[in-house]
Amino acid sequence: MPKTRQDSWTEKEDILLADVVLQSISNGSTQLQAFEEVGKQLSRTSAACGFRWNSYVRRQFKSEIEAAKAQRKQIKIGRSLVETSITEPSSEEGKVYEEINNHQFEGIVHYLKEIYNKSKLLDHHRKVGDSPEKELKKKINGLSKQNNDLQKELHSKEEAYKGLVDLMEQARRMVENK
Repeated sequence: MPKTRQDSWTEKEDILLADVVLQSISNGSTQLQAFEEVGKQLSRTSAACGFRWNSYVRRQFKSEIEAAKAQRKQIKIGRSLVETSITEPSSEEGKVYEEINNHQFEGIVHYLKEIYNKSKLLDHHRKVGDSPEKELKKKINGLSKQNNDLQKELHSKEEAYKGLVDLMEQARRMVENK
């Protein structure tokens, strides 16, 4: 039984989850089986994988899900055509089969384009992800310098205050001695 993890999901884990579920959808397998498989790989429960899929990841891969469903449908139609036609297909069946193959090819091309676009988007997020980190480091350095300057100013004001208090003390003593 996999260990239960309670840490947050990484981008790589989300992508693995999406890949396995999409492959499962394409092959006609159940999402539950996909969740179990991913759970074993990531040391998470299948329920956690299902929850992550339904709450976040699924929304990120809508077009890929549609392409996978279309591919599953095409595979089913192709299987039924192969199973039902023991002899040479009629010209009408051949046209249907050719149409299915063309549609399946278009679905695959669409799916690959979506994956390519997703990878470009992920690359963009990574690049953008680096930028805020650098900006935060600059901000920290600037705030640290500002803090040092303020501490120096505070120290000089404390010294001036001490000098003023000493001067007032001397003046009080001079008044008392008169």
